[in-house]
This record gives sequence, structure tokens and C-alpha cells, in this order.
Amino acid sequence: SVAKRTRRNDMSRERYRLDDLTLDVGAARLERAGRNVEIAKLSFDLLLALVRHAPDVVAVDTLAREVWPDAVVSDETVVQRVALLRKSLGDDAKNPRYVRAVRGRGYQLVPPVEAVQVLDSAIITKPALLSSPIRTALIFTGLLVVGFIVLFIASWFRAGYGWDDLHPTATTTRPPETEEILNRAEVYLERQRAEDNELAIELLDSILDTSQRDPDVLASLSFALAQRATKFNYSPAEAIRAEALARQAIDWDADHARAYHALGLALDSRGRGTRALEAYRRAHELDPSNLAALASAAYGLQIKGRLAEALQANLTVLAGEADLPYVELQIASTLALLGYEEAARVWFERTLALRPDNVFAAAETAQWHLAHGRLERADEVARDGLSRGIQRPELFNVRAAVALSREDVAAAHTLYKQAEEVTNGGDGRSAVALIALDQSRSRYDRLVTRMRDFRAEGNEWAGSAINEAMLHSAFGAFDEALASLDIAIDLGFRRTGLLRHHPGFEPLWRHPGMTSRLERVDALVARERQRVEAADWLPPNLLAGSEASR
Repeated sequence: SVAKRTRRNDMSRERYRLDDLTLDVGAARLERAGRNVEIAKLSFDLLLALVRHAPDVVAVDTLAREVWPDAVVSDETVVQRVALLRKSLGDDAKNPRYVRAVRGRGYQLVPPVEAVQVLDSAIITKPALLSSPIRTALIFTGLLVVGFIVLFIASWFRAGYGWDDLHPTATTTRPPETEEILNRAEVYLERQRAEDNELAIELLDSILDTSQRDPDVLASLSFALAQRATKFNYSPAEAIRAEALARQAIDWDADHARAYHALGLALDSRGRGTRALEAYRRAHELDPSNLAALASAAYGLQIKGRLAEALQANLTVLAGEADLPYVELQIASTLALLGYEEAARVWFERTLALRPDNVFAAAETAQWHLAHGRLERADEVARDGLSRGIQRPELFNVRAAVALSREDVAAAHTLYKQAEEVTNGGDGRSAVALIALDQSRSRYDRLVTRMRDFRAEGNEWAGSAINEAMLHSAFGAFDEALASLDIAIDLGFRRTGLLRHHPGFEPLWRHPGMTSRLERVDALVARERQRVEAADWLPPNLLAGSEASR
């Protein structure tokens, strides 16, 4: 007899519509106006990853992880696959209809994505034509053949290949175009490492002569130069050139969000905090998806002592799930300034564990421990950062301050000299310390004059005023030291732990004027804590286990 087996399959299929395209995930089919679009499997998977993340910008690392889950692929592989996807869709990189590149961040779908729910109801009937041992043998043989084919195809795709690679298309031999060089520079910039930043600058400089009116090129080069000054210890002159390029880009495109972000970074590195914050906010207004600009604004708010606003901005960035390297560290620093020590500790240690190569993580964490008198831990974190090849003057300065606390003046002197060498003599804290250790009156007079000139030119760094206060304190000019402290507090300085524990302020510890300054900062911080604790945006467990220190 003939046996019949019936199965009813009722399920909701995963389908999406974007512009004139329909993506049927279950059928692995892409249609345009009802007609099939030929597309390679990897290109289909890439499009699906972008669809599932829409409308967000998707980082290159995220795409690599989701499209090639079982393989390690380079950024170049992702870039080339995007190019193949565009070719399948008939898309244009310069005027994209479907997929656009977002400078320094990744890729994003242009059209909105609509989820389409389609109910499949199918009755599948399969007659049992064979019931003898022959059927079993045929099935077994067929399964072996299918298995070998599947293993071959799986290994091919796991290595990063696809149908496009089996049938390569003709390619014209040609030098790289401006757009290709710009995209490659952006990949390097996204990594935020010194050597990659230099490669980006080299690439962008190579096309600058022919791209003087291209705001994308101008903004990217400005951004890279500003990073030189802020993160990689180059001369402040880099920031001056970065500012000029950013303004040139804005002249050509008044609504260029990346140019405003670059402008903010350049201004920030020159101590123009108020104008930098305005530029960061403008960048985020023009492109709300640019969470990096909002993160930079959050740091600017923290520097100005607006701690509740800084924390809110940082949490907004974190909720956006952008993989930005400094957000968690900024949350740690803001919580520490607010006095939530246990919560701050968790965030500092989290940052060190997840991002051990972060340019600022070790420096910020070491300074936090030093500001609370935890000398051994401060020295350990700073030493570990230096052993990883992170060349930041703050790491040497922390170790020098610990050495001074142990009355090891010779070691402190050597460490402060190393801090100056890292920045080619541009580090204020080490310069102050060396002048104080050498008790050089002539250098003291010259440096004080320079600091005051910088402030008159628009320098709003509270840290510069703190260095000036420390310098005056070392030479017994206590009234001048307290006046500099007042300037620092007005500019946003809120690190009372530094005033209470850094050996550079030891001569002021017994001065009656110091107490009133500490009380003033404590009152300003308490006001910010009240704003945080009353805020409706505060996550319920953010401050868990952390009583605010008073």
C-alpha cells in the first residue's frame, strides 16, 4: 500500500521591505518589484545584518562578527563585501540609495526598514514510494553525497569566500580613487591607535591637493590631526592646523557634522572648552546618530564641572550601544567626581579589564587611586600601563608623585623628566614639579608668565590653573596659589582628593584658606549629586552599593 504523511506548517516568516526591495530570510531570497535579485550568500547575510540593526549605524567589527561568525576577517574583507553588495543592488557609493558609509563609524541603510509578517500555511504530502531495503540504501547514499557537498560549501564560506568568488567579475586595472583612499583612512581612524592614526594622515595628505574643496577629506584630516594633539602627545601646532581644516570644511558645507566634531576636538586640545562644547553639540544636532560627538560633549561637560549633565550624556551614549572606547571610562570619572566611590571603582576596573590598551584608562584610574591616597595601587596601575607601551605623561607623573610621598626625590626627578620627554617638554605637571624640585626661581617666573599668557589667550583648562597653584605653593606664594585655585574652581575643577593627597599641595594643607576652597568644591559637588539622585533618567542600579562620600 501507499502510505501518506501529512504535516501542517504554520509559522510567521521573517521578511523585510526596504524601498523597492523585499528580503525573505527563510527563503534566502531578495526581490525587487516581485522579481528575484541575484545576490551572493555573503552579500545577502551582510544586507540582513544591516537590516536587523536598522536604523542604527553598524560598526565594521560588528558586521565582521555577524556575517563571518566562524572566521577572522579583516576590515578590508568587509569593505570589499559592501562593494559587492552595492554592485548586486545597483547602488552608487557616491550617491547611495541603499547603503551609505558613515565616516569613522561603519555602514547604515538609507531607506527605512519595514518588517513584513506573512503567514505560511502549507500542507506537505510525501508518498512513500519505496518501502523495501532498497529505499534505505538509496537514502543513505543520498545523505552521504549531500553531506560531502554541504561540508565543501560550508568550508568555502567559512574561509570568507562566496559565490561571487567562484565567478569573479572583470576588474579594471586602475589607481585608487579619492573615495577609496578616504574610506581606507576612515578604517584606520576608527581603530584610534597612534600608528593607525599616522597611516590615516598619510593617506589623507596624499589626496589633499586634489580635494581642497571636499569637506569629507578636510574634516577627516582635521580629526586625525586633532587626535595627534589630544591623544598621542604631538605638538599643539597640530591642533591649530586641525582647527583651520575643520573651519575650511564648514565653509564648504555649513552642516557638516564630522567637521564640527573635528573642530570641537581641535578647540578642546587648545583649552578652548566653551567653544569646543558648542562644536560638539552642533555636531550631534546635525547628526543625532553621531554618538561619538555626544560622548565628546559629555567629557566637555565633566571638565566644566557640570557633572549631572555629563553623566546623563554618557549614559545616553552607552544606551545607544555604540562601541566607543572612552564612554565607560568617562562614566567612571564622573561617578568618582560625584563621590560614588564604589560605583566608580567598578567602572574603572571594568574599563581596565575590557580595554587594557585604552590610551587614557590606566592614567585616569591611577590618578583616581592617587587622589584617594592609595599609593601602592596608583603606582601599580601606572606601572602596568607603561609596561603595555602606553606613553602618557600622567603615568610618569603618578609614579613620580608616589616616589615623592616616599621621599625618594631622585626617582621622582627621573620620572618627571621622562614625562617631559614623552611630550617633548609640553607637559605642565612635570614642568611644575621639576621647577619646584630644583627651586629654580628664574624658571618659576618664566613659567608663571607663560601660564598667565595662555589664560589671557583663551585657555580654559582648569588643570593649567591647578598646575599654577601647585607652582606658587612650592615657592611659598600662598596667596597667589589660593587665587589660582579659585580660578581652577571657577573653570570646573572638582577633584578635592587631588588637593588633599597630592604632595605638591602639602605646603598648603595647613593654610587656613585651603579649608574654605575644599568646602566650596564639596558644596558644588553635593549640588550636582542632588541633581543626579532626583533625575528621572538615572538607571535604578547605577549607584548600587555606593554611598556618596562627603
